[in-house]
Amino acid sequence: MVKMGVLKYVFVIFLGLLPMGELIRFDVGNFSIKPIDIAAILLFLVWVPQAFKKWKKNIRSNSLFTPIILLVVTMCISLLLNIKNFSGNEIFVGFFYILRWILYASLYFIVKSFS
Repeated sequence: MVKMGVLKYVFVIFLGLLPMGELIRFDVGNFSIKPIDIAAILLFLVWVPQAFKKWKKNIRSNSLFTPIILLVVTMCISLLLNIKNFSGNEIFVGFFYILRWILYASLYFIVKSFS
């Protein structure tokens, strides 16, 4: 079980990387990964085991949960409906933008779970 202190420490690292988010990029094919993305992934992976213990109580009952899920579903449907209009690389990049948005949206729930 990961303590909440580790989560807060990783969040501080995330905030420290925020100014560097646009200055440093790692190009991977047609898209780039930023240090802030790596910190968001790490933050998400540390938070997920704790979140599933309180899934129904804290997360699903939150007033922003439904709008966030509806937006993600809408983005995915839009990407699927336009799959014929874009190349494979463009679909791949679009999928990773959706994934990046989900990571950033999860920050709301991560910060809300701090005691």
